Amino acid sequence: MVRNVATLMKFCVGTLILSATLMAVAGSQPQPLPVAASNTQTTNENHRQLSLPTGTAIRMKLDKPLSSDHNKPGDTFSGKITQDIRLDGRVVVPAGALLSGKVMRVSSPRRIKGKPSLALRPEQITLPDEMRLPLSAVVVDTSQPKKFDVDDEGHIHGRGRDAGDNLETLVATGAGAGVGAVAGGGAGALIGAGAGATVSTAHWLVKHRSVVIPAGTELVLELQRPLSLNAETRN
Repeated sequence: MVRNVATLMKFCVGTLILSATLMAVAGSQPQPLPVAASNTQTTNENHRQLSLPTGTAIRMKLDKPLSSDHNKPGDTFSGKITQDIRLDGRVVVPAGALLSGKVMRVSSPRRIKGKPSLALRPEQITLPDEMRLPLSAVVVDTSQPKKFDVDDEGHIHGRGRDAGDNLETLVATGAGAGVGAVAGGGAGALIGAGAGATVSTAHWLVKHRSVVIPAGTELVLELQRPLSLNAETRN
């Protein structure tokens, strides 16, 4: 009986020693370090997507002239953005970035049928670091509103009649009056003037009119859809 009790006591003591040893070993293992919250926040910030909203204005200046007489649908146009574009106080598209697109429609009708026009489709912004941003935008104005009209669809129209046309009519009227005066005196002058004006007007109506947008003209665009920007490429 005594021998059995001694054996049981030895077993209990051994079990206690083993348990203590295991706990000591477990406590000596290195614990993983907590991830810094600031690092996670910075990573999320770097991969956050910025987006310019619909209606954002973009100003660009043409590199080369455009003309309804010389350009055709499919031709490209380009120019430099003239003002920084900001979002939440940060420059996301700097002045000097390249904006490019295509000519979509050209019209050079006779004056009797309407005004000449060009339709442009802005397609892409290329940043100084060569990053390309596709965009959907429409022309809404120019730096020469007295010379060009822009309709709701973004078509740029030339004027229907200008000072040169008025001068052409006056010259024709004067020439007709002179011929009439030689042929029939005062009454002939009146008749000749009327005939000259009629011929000049008829010529003006059937003559083709072109719209020419000079290099350096500033175009004002508006985004039709949001323009996404990758935040990690911005300073």
